[in-house]
Amino acid sequence: MTDTKTKSSLADVKAEVWNGAVVDELDAIAQQRPWGDGDAEGYSRVLQGLPSLLDVAARARYHACQVERFLDLASRTQDHGLIQGRLQWLVALTMLNHAATLAVALLPTSDTVDDWIRGDAGESVVEAAKRHQKTATAELARSAFGLDTPTVNAALASPRAFIAGADRLLAVTNALAPSRDSDDYAAGVHGLERGKTLTDYVSDHLDLEYRLDSVRLHLRRADNFAAELEDGEISPDQRDRLGRAQAGAMILALADLGRIGLWPARDPGDHRVKAEARELMRARQYPDRQKAIVELAFVIGQQMEAGLGTLRARLSKAEV
Repeated sequence: MTDTKTKSSLADVKAEVWNGAVVDELDAIAQQRPWGDGDAEGYSRVLQGLPSLLDVAARARYHACQVERFLDLASRTQDHGLIQGRLQWLVALTMLNHAATLAVALLPTSDTVDDWIRGDAGESVVEAAKRHQKTATAELARSAFGLDTPTVNAALASPRAFIAGADRLLAVTNALAPSRDSDDYAAGVHGLERGKTLTDYVSDHLDLEYRLDSVRLHLRRADNFAAELEDGEISPDQRDRLGRAQAGAMILALADLGRIGLWPARDPGDHRVKAEARELMRARQYPDRQKAIVELAFVIGQQMEAGLGTLRARLSKAEV
């Protein structure tokens, strides 16, 4: 990871020229969608292309460290105008961290270590919410990360899972570094040195309407696959494929909904889409944990916008 000890303020951060695009974890998952409308075979393959939960959790930690790094350097930067001009870096890194954290909640786990990693991430979100007196957010996070489920509780209580999970997570996180290669379909890690690229990422006007259309498509497919699973005449292979297809469709829908929730609304149309997307999940009969993941994304998105507004107001007042 980047050595920050020799950099005393934001003014000392040297810009790195990099022409790639920033891809967050939720976008990387959403890009696993099948071609066209997608059939059961296409949606069943979604699960094969998903990133490992360990890698996603490590990237979340990396970007959390970059957020802390920005705040540390900003606290020692006397030029408040410079801080104002680079706030988009903080926004981008915060969004990358939150997108990865939500991805940890929605990705499937494959073993007890994955369950521990999910539980550990969830506990961190809960503790942060409680520190800021956000009790409702803390309860939402408990549900989103399955902190009250036997599987996650057993993993968190297991010394073996703790040692293996903590060791692997630390090793993978410490080995991370921004890559010079560019991949428009995979998530990576980015430091403050990529300030211009980070600014471009948050300045991009995400087409929320398109994302909502994708959500509706994936949910229709998930419902169709669920209905087909009710057929008692299908073979075991068909049942397995339909089960994986339904899971794949739901993961894609949740990833798009998470992005809609996190992304700031830029105009009245965006506000309308966000309201429709939020209500879409609330009104449907889906598991509570899936609903909690989506609701948590919207709550975090609102809190980010409010926090950024407060920070900008403080900086403006300090300049007077």
